[in-house]
Amino acid sequence: MDRKKHTFHDFQSGTAITIRFVSSHQSIGFGGKLKDGVVDFYYPDGVTMEKRKQTLVSSLIQLFQIEKSQIEVITGSGDMALVTMLGITSEAVNKKFFN
Repeated sequence: MDRKKHTFHDFQSGTAITIRFVSSHQSIGFGGKLKDGVVDFYYPDGVTMEKRKQTLVSSLIQLFQIEKSQIEVITGSGDMALVTMLGITSEAVNKKFFN
C-alpha cells in the first residue's frame, strides 16, 4: 500500500486571543483584561457584529503595527470572538495586554 506523506505549505506562526465585545456609549477600544486571558473590547452602542469586527481589526493594526491580512476574526458565541494574528508572538501579546 502506497502511503502519501502529508506536508504543510506556507506554514506561518502566530498567536490567538479571545475578545469579549462590550457595548459602551463612552469608550471605543481595548479595556479590561480578565484573569482567564480574555480581553475586553469596547464598541459603540447599536453597532452590528460586522462593524465591531472592522473596528477591532483597525485597533489591532494600530496596536501591533501589522497588516490587515495578518488578522482573522472568528466570531464565537454571543459577544465572544477568537482572533488569530500571524507573525505576532504570544510574548508580544502579553506585553501589550497583560503587563
